[in-house]
Amino acid sequence: MALILEYHYTKNEILEAYLNEIYLGQNGANSVHGFGLASEFYFGSTLKDLPLEQVASLVALVRGPSEYDPRRYPDRALQRRNLVLNQMATEGYITTDQAAEAMAKPLNVIHACSAHLIVYPGFLDLVKRQLRQDYHEEDLTSQGLRIFTTLDTQVQDILEKTVATKLNRLEKLPRANNLETAVIVTRRDSGEVAALTSGRENLAGDLIAH
Repeated sequence: MALILEYHYTKNEILEAYLNEIYLGQNGANSVHGFGLASEFYFGSTLKDLPLEQVASLVALVRGPSEYDPRRYPDRALQRRNLVLNQMATEGYITTDQAAEAMAKPLNVIHACSAHLIVYPGFLDLVKRQLRQDYHEEDLTSQGLRIFTTLDTQVQDILEKTVATKLNRLEKLPRANNLETAVIVTRRDSGEVAALTSGRENLAGDLIAH
């Protein structure tokens, strides 16, 4: 299998597929796979915008996402991150001054609730179910597919806040407790799903309000 991979793909392509699939944490019931999603989950930023010290923090997670979870074990995560930075300097990828400057920075991990909102779990669940209808599981985990969705993040954010505000208002009425709702927004011309809510635990506005 290794020889077949080497024959069909360059080392950079193999590494890219690995970086897009590796397990780097757990977001409730959802696994966090790939450096791109992990960047959003831990730091609330795209991978290309991360500073050196945060990139090193993601690399540090590879050895053990649970053992070096920066939210649960910040001291352990910081020590491992600094080890990565030291090794990068030793190998010549960065200078010793860059390593020292990065090691002086805190982890700066965002709050877990904020990270939960970024990934739009309800919409991603819909995408995953659709993909499983059209692809074999092994294709999704080994082919390095790039998935383009119809999600409109602006519409999604407005929808979540609007629904959360409405629920909070309704629950002030007598005998109206623990209400739930689901909303799907589609594009009129194509029928594509632009946004959805799948339960109040995934609503940005509701979490902020509480």
